[in-house]
Amino acid sequence: MFQVVKFAKCLLVPSNRRCFDYCAVLSLAYLLIVGAPTVGAANSGGDTGADPNASPLTLVFSDDFSTNPNTNGLWTIHRYANDPNTEASWDGAKQAWDLVRPATSRGVAVFANYDLTATTWRAEFRYRVGNLGGLKQGGDGFVFMFYKNKAAYGIPASGYQKGFELSNGTDVRGYGLQFDNYLQTCDPSSTDYYAIIKDNVCTILGGLEFDWIGDNNWHLVQVAFAEGGIRITIDGETTTDSQIEDPDYSFSGIGFSAGTGSAYGTYEIDNFRLWVAE
Repeated sequence: MFQVVKFAKCLLVPSNRRCFDYCAVLSLAYLLIVGAPTVGAANSGGDTGADPNASPLTLVFSDDFSTNPNTNGLWTIHRYANDPNTEASWDGAKQAWDLVRPATSRGVAVFANYDLTATTWRAEFRYRVGNLGGLKQGGDGFVFMFYKNKAAYGIPASGYQKGFELSNGTDVRGYGLQFDNYLQTCDPSSTDYYAIIKDNVCTILGGLEFDWIGDNNWHLVQVAFAEGGIRITIDGETTTDSQIEDPDYSFSGIGFSAGTGSAYGTYEIDNFRLWVAE
């Protein structure tokens, strides 16, 4: 079961009305994802880490967006509307990356120029969502993607599919941590939430209600993964400790996606870093 913390309520899956779980109990192989040493970089902070029996973690990718990610050679970018002013647009003054800006029918998928093949790793990034408007007070959301089939892109989908799928309706294999602040038919909750998804935005493996997605404040997200075990920490609070059953390591894409439809907003990320066990 998900760990329930003071700012989040357990989210129910309509199909089985069980507390939003990851289809399996915690694996012994996961153990406790804390405290692994990092080499080659400062410690990422918080209490996330790798299985303590794993090798030390090494920083393999980092971007603080002090340079333009559209031209710094670190990213591969796919846009729905092919509009660099509203899709994957760098804010040089704030040194942050706006995945999408307030405009209708936008979509983006951006992949780090790094192949994620490790099965024990830790990632962290900051995000901020604001300037919400349009239908139902704004949307749609964004996704942190991992083990994604980046070779399938392609034009990413706009709207509620958040660039996690293709514009022609095709699913793209891989996982994501979805932050959703727009109600759609397949949502397991009527409020904002985050969830682990697979292949498409409606295949939800588990998550939590989270009412602070669009509060226009910066939030720090840390994701620790060890052989299918996953721990999610937001602003220093560990909110999820669970297991992805039989994880699919077929693909190596890691990055972000986002989308707007009739609802819109600014979805920013900053200070993305990735450590892996070698």
